[in-house]
Amino acid sequence: MQPVITVKQAASPQAASPTGATPDRDDLLHVVNQDDPLQVIIRGHLKVESELITLIEADLQRPEALDLNDLNFPVKVDLAIAMNLIPKHYRPIMRRLNLLRNRFAHNLDSEVTQQDIDVMWGHLDEHSREVLREVDIKQKATVGQLGGILLVIYFGMQRFAQFHADRRAGRLLVEDSA
Repeated sequence: MQPVITVKQAASPQAASPTGATPDRDDLLHVVNQDDPLQVIIRGHLKVESELITLIEADLQRPEALDLNDLNFPVKVDLAIAMNLIPKHYRPIMRRLNLLRNRFAHNLDSEVTQQDIDVMWGHLDEHSREVLREVDIKQKATVGQLGGILLVIYFGMQRFAQFHADRRAGRLLVEDSA
């Protein structure tokens, strides 16, 4: 029989922000609501990458010893997975986001195709798909669908950051029934 591990939120007067600051959601919403796919891809990727860097740096013993800006995006994703900061199932969607970013960065006339959206959709977990179904995301233009997917990725990263901030601060209780 497998042991059951339960994670509970410990009593805390207030939860700290994972990054030490309030997320700028208005700016992100502005980014993903653009009609220009170039803006959505490039700026959305920058937002996700910034959150990824913050997540990794917060868990490094000596963050000053490593300049994460020297690492490319896929290596940062792999590092976050290796550090157990984000789940493995995030790798394919993050890599696809990076592929789109590179395509747009090197060809300004690129377009977001329905195939791009379908591939990213296929890499989302069921909870994320359900969230997007609730806002009827499939009825939006491809750039709008991409914006919705970027929001799910970004806010997922923030949830991971909050979880790990709570873990580091001792605000999570882990109980092992074994």
